[in-house]
Amino acid sequence: MRRTIFNCLFLALACFLNRGMLADNLKVQGLVMDRVTRSPLVGATVSATGGQATRDAVTDSDGIFLLPLQQEIKPGAVVRIRVYKEGYEQYEKQEPASAEVPLTIFLSPTKGTRDVEVKLIFKATPLFTPRRKRLITAEISELYAYFRELGFDLERDLPPLGIRSAEMMSGVFPRTIFDRQINFPAKSIDDGHTIRGVYADYVFRTLLVLGDLPAMSAYDEHSAAIFSAYYVGSFEDRKPRWNEKWVNAIWGIRQQLGKDFADKLLLYAFKTWAEPGKEQSFDEFFSVRLHNGQFVLDNAGEHEETIDKVMQDKGLYANTPPRKQAQSPEPENPKVSNSHAQTASTKDSVDATVHRAAPANSGLSGRSGGNINLEQKSEGPDSPNIATFGDNSPVNYSPQVNPFAVIDYYDFQGVRRIQQGNQYKAVLGDELSVFQKLQQLEKQEDWGGLRDLALQQIAKTGEKWLTPHLYAGKACVHLDQIDEAIKHLVLVQTKAGGNPQYSEATTILKQLRSK
Repeated sequence: MRRTIFNCLFLALACFLNRGMLADNLKVQGLVMDRVTRSPLVGATVSATGGQATRDAVTDSDGIFLLPLQQEIKPGAVVRIRVYKEGYEQYEKQEPASAEVPLTIFLSPTKGTRDVEVKLIFKATPLFTPRRKRLITAEISELYAYFRELGFDLERDLPPLGIRSAEMMSGVFPRTIFDRQINFPAKSIDDGHTIRGVYADYVFRTLLVLGDLPAMSAYDEHSAAIFSAYYVGSFEDRKPRWNEKWVNAIWGIRQQLGKDFADKLLLYAFKTWAEPGKEQSFDEFFSVRLHNGQFVLDNAGEHEETIDKVMQDKGLYANTPPRKQAQSPEPENPKVSNSHAQTASTKDSVDATVHRAAPANSGLSGRSGGNINLEQKSEGPDSPNIATFGDNSPVNYSPQVNPFAVIDYYDFQGVRRIQQGNQYKAVLGDELSVFQKLQQLEKQEDWGGLRDLALQQIAKTGEKWLTPHLYAGKACVHLDQIDEAIKHLVLVQTKAGGNPQYSEATTILKQLRSK
């Protein structure tokens, strides 16, 4: 209440001091508050009906707005003020236009809003000022309510929130939220888009990727990034900043069929999600799951033609897209080739050769797993190789992936991802700026500069980050250094494990080999 009185006095003083500056266009000032908690509301949209304002206004972190009216609106004229904020009942009331008397507007929460209120824990740091806490709470709460209203089942409690120079998200999964944390980049802590992006990234990585550790799929991870980028853009009602073909395609569907249809299309794609099966590419993987969502939402295929045209315009699939239901991969059971396998006695000697490989499509080079071949050389009456019948060939089996092996790699954009057991970290470093420079040099067709920067980065990150190798290969092609180009591109093709973001390496290699 004391804060409310202070804000009102501040507004009155501001109106008095600015009295002589409002001769041209009258500006209505005011404060928007929650009727229940009496706290200022951030991000409420304030407008004047009938085009009486030159533009809409949005309340700041203190709930204050400044609405400029048309020049012909004089003091005392009646103006219908409208205030909208998601999760609240819309306010609309006629008010006399005045630059001297600030408005105090209370919004009532819609029914059920308080039942889904998100709970935040802020780490102890002076960077979390009261204003920033209100801003972050407002941004996350609105996006949380948006996801819940769509149909995503989200936790009300979030991991502790912190501020770091680089890290965005880390933690232990799937244990309690107190074993995790979400960190915002310090340089962008006042940017609402960044706050929403970090929270959305956490939401969809939790739903699509981290829930099934250690079997993390590069396809699921890429899908989570698509979900995050699209939904943040849809919530903000502006095209997502990430120029990715599937994000662009879903946004194209939104433009053709509306926000509600596109939002729910992606929701039902998630609801019918399945683990990676035998798909040959990410495009096939994602299109199957998107069609599953379309099957739930679309009535008798009424919108099929429109969706297909958008997809074709984006170069994603031809006239007959896949209609099959996604299937989970068949479990790999241990295979024993001996028909008379026994446990060797303690006197037996066993020589084992172990071959490990990263799981397909993961794009990860640090995970232990794959097939293990044991060739037993033993003697004694209890030896499994001493038998008068059956197959005495070596024992072969396929163990589960080691969940405690360290995974340390960089994704396509240069975000470093580290996982050990259930501990997961995503770290932002200098590689992000290097990635942007690589893109810029390619756009400028500065092939010499592109090659040199890529090689400098390769000297630092080696094979952990494949993107510099991809750019080095492309630069060398244009510089007519074909052998060097093939060396880098083959490395990318071999190490990427089917990651669709590196598919360009395969395309270029095919072109080079066809010449």
